[in-house]
Amino acid sequence: MSPTTNRRSAKSPSRLPAVERRERILTACAGVFAEHGFAGTRTRDLAEACGVSEAILYRHFRGKEALFEAVLEREIGRFDIPAFLAELAPVSGDEAVFRAIALRMLEIGTENPTVHRLLVATTLSSSPRVRGLYVTWRRPFVEFLEERVRRGIERGEMRAVDPTLTARAFVGLVMDCVLSCHLWSTIGFAQPTSQALVDNNVPTFVRGLRADPEG
Repeated sequence: MSPTTNRRSAKSPSRLPAVERRERILTACAGVFAEHGFAGTRTRDLAEACGVSEAILYRHFRGKEALFEAVLEREIGRFDIPAFLAELAPVSGDEAVFRAIALRMLEIGTENPTVHRLLVATTLSSSPRVRGLYVTWRRPFVEFLEERVRRGIERGEMRAVDPTLTARAFVGLVMDCVLSCHLWSTIGFAQPTSQALVDNNVPTFVRGLRADPEG
């Protein structure tokens, strides 16, 4: 076998072990989805970016929706949200906890351009499955805060608010910053840092929950 053939074989995704081939496919497709969004990407575009046929793609994923879901799950999975929340669970001080969650969400959604574009793509998609991913990735934060607020109410430290609505409202506040903060610079405003957003918004939200606002 010639050196040229060896090089071609080494580079061909179709000749790689299944796990490695899948990872290469996800890496290539992440860039395509981030650039063109979900609706603007064809399966043919994904296959070409991966250097494989569409048939090879369908061996690993049942369709474009499944592939997009796998791409987003892998990109967000790098941040290991469950481990982060497990470490945060014993932390005392509600404001410190809300700050940490806001910073982590902003880190995931704004400081990684690929993840940011993928999240924007979920909000623009006409596919219910893809739109649902916008809620799915932030659900762990909502559930964590919901339980935190519930315990705060039971201890008399927080007002008798609805824990679910409160958790969703806070996560929604942060997500609005995630999705729109880059847009402010396009109309002449300085883009705030994640820390500036947290320092300004979190105290206002959390202190409004306190049973004793002066405490």
